[in-house]
Amino acid sequence: MDVEGSYAAFFSQAGIPVVQMSYVDDILQKMSRVAFPRKHTQYDRFSLFREHVDPELRAHATVAAVAGELVRTLADSLFLPFNLFDYAQLLKDLCISLHLHAHGLDLAPLDAAVKNFSDAAYNFHSRQNGLDTSDPMAIRMVNDQLLLLERVFLDPRGLPRNPYKKHLVLSPPELPTYMDEMFPGIMDEFTRLVDELGSPTDPGPHLDVLRQHYALLVQVIQQAADTLAAVVPPYT
Repeated sequence: MDVEGSYAAFFSQAGIPVVQMSYVDDILQKMSRVAFPRKHTQYDRFSLFREHVDPELRAHATVAAVAGELVRTLADSLFLPFNLFDYAQLLKDLCISLHLHAHGLDLAPLDAAVKNFSDAAYNFHSRQNGLDTSDPMAIRMVNDQLLLLERVFLDPRGLPRNPYKKHLVLSPPELPTYMDEMFPGIMDEFTRLVDELGSPTDPGPHLDVLRQHYALLVQVIQQAADTLAAVVPPYT
């Protein structure tokens, strides 16, 4: 997923799930956005596509057909086809990366929150598999939980260095870094601390921001786990 693409605001600010589709070969896949350097410039016009990029619009027609089939599948699905195990694995991977650059942080609370989310995801899908599919209210509750989960990871104040990036897990980091991929707000503060090593600048304010954001991140992940808990139907 291109976290800085045109649709990034949907999930980084509004917590709306998005899907990325493109028509590329192996070479273009490796080149990524470099394959189309005119993107988001004054030369990014339909005439360019029509004359050079996709003269017969075959690639556009193919992507449109795939998108249409995806929308049809979503509309016909009883449950939203979201696999929470993928999200749990993402959180685990980011947590493992953070362990390599802990910088004195106590990661036990984060480990516990990520484990709670993984357990909640397992229990959620177990309940989903045993659900009475003839009960529309039960189906609606499961779909609502799946749909709204992404918004739990939002903080209205945004990342410490960019208030417009509100997703604490999937937002792109604000600063370029050499480190492995990890939680964006944590990565930004680590990068700033490393850049200022040996300088006369007092690292205290950066450490305070780092600790505060870390505590918020743990809380948000735990809230996401709680969101997946079983919901008592209002009519019972």
